[in-house]
Amino acid sequence: MIRASAKDILNNLQNVNNDVLPMFRDVAKELIETCKGDAEKALCQTLAYISGHYKSAIVARSLLTGQEKLLTLAMRSSQENGKLTVTNCRQYLDRWWGGRTADNIRVIKGIKNSMGALFDIYEDQYDRFMDNFDHIYLQEGDRLEFAVDRCQELPELLEDDVSSSGQGWRNDNDSDYRGNGGNGGGQYGNSGGYNQGGRGGGRGSRGGGYQQ
Repeated sequence: MIRASAKDILNNLQNVNNDVLPMFRDVAKELIETCKGDAEKALCQTLAYISGHYKSAIVARSLLTGQEKLLTLAMRSSQENGKLTVTNCRQYLDRWWGGRTADNIRVIKGIKNSMGALFDIYEDQYDRFMDNFDHIYLQEGDRLEFAVDRCQELPELLEDDVSSSGQGWRNDNDSDYRGNGGNGGGQYGNSGGYNQGGRGGGRGSRGGGYQQ
C-alpha cells in the first residue's frame, strides 16, 4: 500500500508547473537545513507526510502468513533457467545457516514451476542473515547455486505443497538436512563457528560467518 501511494505521488509530481517552484524555494532550503544538509532525508520526510504514512514506524508482516515482525525472503536458483524446490531451499538453509536460524524457519512455500521458495525470518535477524549470505557469496562466487533477497510481492505459489507445512522440518534423525549426513557438508554450529565437513575439507573456514 505504501509503495503504491509513493508511486501515485511520483506520478502526480509530473503535473507540477515549474512556474510555482520559486514559491517553495525558501521553505525547501529551511527544510534541508533542519535535516543538517541531508537533502535526501528532507525529501523522504516530505513524501512520507504527503503519503500520510508518517506517524509511526511500519510494522513488518510476513507475506505468507500476515504475522507481525516477520520478513519474507525469496530463494531462487542463481543458474540461468535453473530450478529450485522447497527441498533444495531446506538443504541450503540447513547447510549454510543451520542451528537456531534454520530451526526458527517454520514455513517454506514453493514458487510455481519450481522457480524458487519463500520463507520467513524474524525482522531483527534480517541484517545478520543477509550479511552471512553476502559472506557466502564472496567466498563461493559463481559456484554458489542460489541467491536470496527480500520478497516485496508475493509470486504465484505451488498448490497443495505437502512439503511446505507450518512445522519445522528438522528433527533428531533428519540427517539429510543437517549438513552432516551422507555428503558430510559443513554447517554453522550454535557457537557461531563454521564446522568443516568431510567433502574435500568442506568449503573453507569462515571466521566472520553468521553468529548465533
